[in-house]
Amino acid sequence: MKILLLADQAEPTLWEHLDRRKLEGVELVLACGDLPASYLSFLTCFTAAPILYVRGNHDDQYAQNPPEGCLCIEDQVVTVCGLRILGLGGSMRYNCGVKMAQRDNVKPDTVAGVPDSGTAHAVGYANESGIPFSRPFIKYTPTWPRSFMPTIQSKRDLIAKMKLIPVQALIDQKKLLLIDDSIVRGTQLRETTEFLYQSGAKEVHVRPACPPLLYGCKFLNFSRSKSELDLITRRIILEKEGENAEKVLEEYADPKSDRYESMCQEICRRQNFTSLRYHRLDDLVESIGLPKCKMCTYCFDGKE
Repeated sequence: MKILLLADQAEPTLWEHLDRRKLEGVELVLACGDLPASYLSFLTCFTAAPILYVRGNHDDQYAQNPPEGCLCIEDQVVTVCGLRILGLGGSMRYNCGVKMAQRDNVKPDTVAGVPDSGTAHAVGYANESGIPFSRPFIKYTPTWPRSFMPTIQSKRDLIAKMKLIPVQALIDQKKLLLIDDSIVRGTQLRETTEFLYQSGAKEVHVRPACPPLLYGCKFLNFSRSKSELDLITRRIILEKEGENAEKVLEEYADPKSDRYESMCQEICRRQNFTSLRYHRLDDLVESIGLPKCKMCTYCFDGKE
């Protein structure tokens, strides 16, 4: 089977020269993102092969002007020409990093993601900010695929340490901006930060790709946490507010409030970050592109 793969740049030999023979024998065209919609629409005139596409991190215009005559397989599994194809585009996952970069003002040397959960967000941040993206860790997971899976905290910590191998040349004397998907207890990210300092990092700025987790999930048994006090946010709020903690949680969820800012500063201090800035919930909703009423935001704002 002859498959034509396209990505990132419009190929001049297909775009500029109107010669159908260049696509002879092609049975399927897969467009993997960051291509002009007009380019894909143009190709439909020169081949009878189905053209399937996903969005890249620069393809927001597809929402208003999708490629004509092509099939979007974003977040779908389709069967074409006897092949099962899963479409995973990059646009949504990069958007969080883009939004964080737009609100940020630090100037690190490089942007990195905690592999693998923070990588796509870091790529989006780097693309938007112009700060180079780097991979200062090599991920090594010979045992547990996710470090939160073991039931014993000491084992979780050990696996978290084992899975990240430093690339010294990308860390030593560097100011790093590190993006992870979230901060739950804070234990592993604090140890990762100390690990970076021990490897020679000058600064470690941390940017979680979601808002502060203020409520334990009541719908899924995804975490090993048994109490909301396992969350670093709730421990700090309890220390600050005492018996009044439950009554003021809404203020701690508001990124414009003094209580929110105070909580973030305390997390930053305890974790030994150079700076800390969470992804805002309104930006997260916009990054995903769905109405907020169709998303579960309970762990961020307590709203079902």
